[in-house]
Amino acid sequence: MESLVSGGAVEPIAEPGDVRAITDGRRARRREVLRNKVYDAAIELFTKQGYDTTTIDAIAERADVARNTVFNHFPQKMASCRVGVTASSHHGGRAGAGRRARRPRRAGRKSLRRCMAELAALSTADRRQTVMVMDASARHSDILSRQPLAAVFTPIVAAGQDRGEFSTTPQPDLVGAVLAGIYCTTLLRWIAEEPAPFHLATQLDAMLDIVFTGL
Repeated sequence: MESLVSGGAVEPIAEPGDVRAITDGRRARRREVLRNKVYDAAIELFTKQGYDTTTIDAIAERADVARNTVFNHFPQKMASCRVGVTASSHHGGRAGAGRRARRPRRAGRKSLRRCMAELAALSTADRRQTVMVMDASARHSDILSRQPLAAVFTPIVAAGQDRGEFSTTPQPDLVGAVLAGIYCTTLLRWIAEEPAPFHLATQLDAMLDIVFTGL
């Protein structure tokens, strides 16, 4: 880096590469701010009015950004918001219906493992965005206390009970709540450290082994 003398002081002259680095850094920070605004707005709207009734225009208006900005900063990870925040609404309240709910085609241990694996794949596809989604969900919804993912697991458990693969002693909705709690707490531990402290899918599968085996 060159310098010049002005009034007895040596002032550095920024090289072209330094200018580019500063500019790139500012752009990255602006993108991060916009991305956070979009995610916060989306999570808030999903929580208040549901996924299906939330439009791109509504997200843009809530975040106070252009419609194209939502598209640019809201890639396929929207699916994880849907799973994490509005799972219960997409399953017609099956958690509360328990065994009376319509049974899914998939049932049993293999289905629960596959379900956990799919959720893990969704979360690990973009760790950075998963952290943002979980943070926004915790601030704008009761995802951690209400456990909407219980509605995903409950009908699988109930169907497994119907087929004789699981004990019929525990209520399906309670087991669903346990499984949802396992997923959420494991995911929170996974995003709490950098780099990730463990392989998410492997850890979830090991947790399922504990559930299946019992204490």
